[in-house]
Amino acid sequence: QARSGQLDVLGPDFASAGHVNGVLKPTEGALLLTNSGGSTLSWAANTSAPWLTLEPTGGALEAGSMAWLHLRL
Repeated sequence: QARSGQLDVLGPDFASAGHVNGVLKPTEGALLLTNSGGSTLSWAANTSAPWLTLEPTGGALEAGSMAWLHLRL
């Protein structure tokens, strides 16, 4: 029997700062998604914050594969 997929999320702490009415920096970051399990898994990401964009918002990861999830302000 194949092991199920296991989603691992790796990435640095993401913090953005700026002055009032100014530009936030940095404006983007990324998380590395890895499937360390034994079978394909489906994943999805979403946000209710109108100032945050996630790309892509979902997909499938085969066993042993990885993908980047980009965060943009």
